[in-house]
Amino acid sequence: MGLMPSGFPRYLRYGFGQDINQRLRDHLNGDNPCIVRNAPTHFVGTVTTDMDAEEKRLIREYDPVCNKRIG
Repeated sequence: MGLMPSGFPRYLRYGFGQDINQRLRDHLNGDNPCIVRNAPTHFVGTVTTDMDAEEKRLIREYDPVCNKRIG
């Protein structure tokens, strides 16, 4: 993960899905152990016309700890 000063947010995962509420529940219920281990406190959503490109851009820019592959 990229170095971030203390007190700044640490990004865990970027992704997308049809039912964001269900995806969040699935993640918090253990479908991605890395997310559970890191105990997230917030989530952020975005609307875009090209989610695939946006996801790849965000992963490259923020290097989230729970998804290391792009694509």
